[in-house]
Amino acid sequence: MKKRVLVLLAVSLSSLCVAGSARAADTVHNGPNWSWTGPSNWIATYGTYGISIQSPSQSHAIDWGFAAILCYPGNTVKQQAARFARAQRANMALSPRLRFTNVGPVRFTNGGFYRQVNLYKATIKGKRFKGQASFDYSTYDGTYCNQSSRVMQAPARNFSAGLRKLNRIYHSMAYSGPGAIEDK
Repeated sequence: MKKRVLVLLAVSLSSLCVAGSARAADTVHNGPNWSWTGPSNWIATYGTYGISIQSPSQSHAIDWGFAAILCYPGNTVKQQAARFARAQRANMALSPRLRFTNVGPVRFTNGGFYRQVNLYKATIKGKRFKGQASFDYSTYDGTYCNQSSRVMQAPARNFSAGLRKLNRIYHSMAYSGPGAIEDK
């Protein structure tokens, strides 16, 4: 009898531990111009040319937006792309607790645009985070250019796993609004 009670108690406790750490099931989320698949308890803010997705605790987040802009000055599109990326990094660095740790090269992609991928560290409300900021740039007609900026941020302690989760969500995104740069 005593052995049976201990076994039942152990099974009950292990089921509580599993239930407490279980992650929310993935579900398809739909909003204006966007759909994405991710944990059912994650939330998004939708815009015509951008989307922000975050976990309930705000520990994991994706922010992705794009637009047509006036082209940056430069003798080549690659030079324009480098100036655009530098301006985006400078804008992000205005946050007093954000520091870029790796600034990647500007590379031409198979999608026909230039991309720069950067890594950063940030401290927000005493918590340490790491992030990846990707900036895409292409020219339309020499006057107008296309840009896309994507930031993914997760806790520093387990950033690799957090980035894998965010990339999974990012790759599930579908945009149905007016034109966009797409290369996943």
